[in-house]
Amino acid sequence: MKIIYHDYGGSHSSVTAAAIHLGILPADRIPKAEEIMKKVPHFDGLNPKDHGRVLYRGTDEMGNQVYTLGSATAGKVALNAINDTTNLWGQKKEDLFFVYTMPCVNLIMMIGGCLSRALGLIAIGRPIVMYGTLKAYPNLSNLVTRKKREIKEFYKR
Repeated sequence: MKIIYHDYGGSHSSVTAAAIHLGILPADRIPKAEEIMKKVPHFDGLNPKDHGRVLYRGTDEMGNQVYTLGSATAGKVALNAINDTTNLWGQKKEDLFFVYTMPCVNLIMMIGGCLSRALGLIAIGRPIVMYGTLKAYPNLSNLVTRKKREIKEFYKR
């Protein structure tokens, strides 16, 4: 199965969730900002030109490939295109599992992300988006835990 964590920009909530899923970041505690920056080098690293790119982040303990996607305002369009392309390649729609991380995103993350990624004001935006990410971390971890449980249930069928 291919698991795609997706959000607006692909630089914050989706990469954090993917890192939690892969065990790169802990699921049971909020890490320090330095831990995220060290262990997730692509955190706050994409630019608007990277929207729409499905980026491989690793393989989980069940052999699933984990990806991230920043879909900007084309979220539904991007997912439909991925699903249809998968069908064209002869794979089943069930081989894809999409996880939308935007419900975990808070206003602080949005402001920091906009400053850092959209406006290029990294020195100002990155600390703000990191603060917001640490505040959102329990929600992201809970989301990942729920989705991993759903995936395990899928394999039991």
